[in-house]
Amino acid sequence: MPRPPYEAGPVAAAAGASAMLDISDGLVRDGRRIAAASGVSLELSREALAGQFVGPVAAVLGEAQAWEQVLGGGEEHSLLATFAAGSVPDDERAPWWVIGTCVAPGPEGPTVLLDGIPASARGWDHFHP
Repeated sequence: MPRPPYEAGPVAAAAGASAMLDISDGLVRDGRRIAAASGVSLELSREALAGQFVGPVAAVLGEAQAWEQVLGGGEEHSLLATFAAGSVPDDERAPWWVIGTCVAPGPEGPTVLLDGIPASARGWDHFHP
């Protein structure tokens, strides 16, 4: 049963988060929403995601399925936010992890990249069955 991190939102806002939403539709899909609204691309780091997020899931589901869940799952209702460089809050009550950076969009426009490669569509799409 998911427990949304309610306390993390105010901590992020106080630290100056410039954009934030819950990723209940998946990291890549909701990341694209932030990217499009902000006019940037989000470059996710495979290394940053691997240890903290993929590793524990891979121990149960295997690595390929773990990556699918981390990039496309969302029912845990985690939050995704953007911060100015060096201003990610370090608050043990509501921890935030750096999983990538905002970069200028390429010819494809604002999108989500995984180590420089456009991430394929993942996550829940409310408008397509």
